[in-house]
Amino acid sequence: MSDAIQVGDMVTWTKSVVKGRAIHLATREGQVTRVGEASATVQKKNGRREDVRLDSIRKVGERSHLTEFFFKLAEGLDADDRGGQAK
Repeated sequence: MSDAIQVGDMVTWTKSVVKGRAIHLATREGQVTRVGEASATVQKKNGRREDVRLDSIRKVGERSHLTEFFFKLAEGLDADDRGGQAK
């Protein structure tokens, strides 16, 4: 989780949409315009605003949730290749 998200910070978050039997994941980016107790209002590049949970956003430049997921997935696959032993 990010350190103290503040108004004016550029942040990213992962948006997921379920369409039929498919799940679409995308990383979104915007600027924080308001910070509440559990969520922040973020203005996206197209000018629209979206409320996002604070535990879902990261400052720009930090690894996104999707990136961390793929790194952990790859680490698990590497461990399987070595007979289940971690690095």
